Amino acid sequence: MGYSVCYWREWLGPICSRGRLIVAALVVGLATPFLRSVTPSMNEVMGLTWDVLVAPIGFLILVSFAMCVLTGSVRLLPIATVWNLIFVAAGFVVVYVSVRVFNALNTWYELVQWPILESMLSLSIVSWIVWRQRSDMWRSAFLASSQQTSEPNAT
Repeated sequence: MGYSVCYWREWLGPICSRGRLIVAALVVGLATPFLRSVTPSMNEVMGLTWDVLVAPIGFLILVSFAMCVLTGSVRLLPIATVWNLIFVAAGFVVVYVSVRVFNALNTWYELVQWPILESMLSLSIVSWIVWRQRSDMWRSAFLASSQQTSEPNAT
């Protein structure tokens, strides 16, 4: 249903390229196995447990890279990374507040924690795509209007 609405509203314009879709799918699909294989070697070399902090941040950076590839704006990678961190932080706040408000048990917390964080990450990706599509649309409309005003009138 969501895909149908996006297709009807022509929100998928920035990601119509099959090459972009394949690269983004490979980045997201291979991010977890790559981080899973790199983290133990990092733990041995550094002597710290990096899988708690570095692996999730690395995953967010790779997802941000995939978002930038999808929309064709890799130069915005730092902004996309901060964008994802804000949404994930909001997800942690939602989980923390819901556990505190409902005074839930640890089993309930573990049950809702990952679906909420995955939903926030999905919301981050979709809002990024819509924002990039809208900003590209506004930029092209501005450029078109500025070109019309700069052309001399033929009389």
